[in-house]
Amino acid sequence: MTGILLLFIFAFMYVFASHYFRRISFQGFWLTHYLYVVIYILTVIHGSYALLQQPSFYIYLIPPALLFLLDKLISLNRKKVEIPVVNATLLPSGTILYWSYCSRYDMARVLALECQ
Repeated sequence: MTGILLLFIFAFMYVFASHYFRRISFQGFWLTHYLYVVIYILTVIHGSYALLQQPSFYIYLIPPALLFLLDKLISLNRKKVEIPVVNATLLPSGTILYWSYCSRYDMARVLALECQ
């Protein structure tokens, strides 16, 4: 049963990963790819039954899980980069305009926030 569920989840993710569906609903693409948690749980359950041979699913589960964890740790580390604000201006419309400078890319970044 878990194999059939895995097959349906992968098929569902495959459909939403197509170029056509990404153009129509990127949110759907993004949400279906959060099913990786369900995939890992179902893979553990699927591989834990020793019907024909000793379980060896961990050989195929641990390396991708470690790579995924490493990717998540790197992305969390990159989110902590602080960019100094050089200038902030309050426009008459109530919008705050922030100017920041990032020396790593040698460019200025502009962020406009509308305060209501």
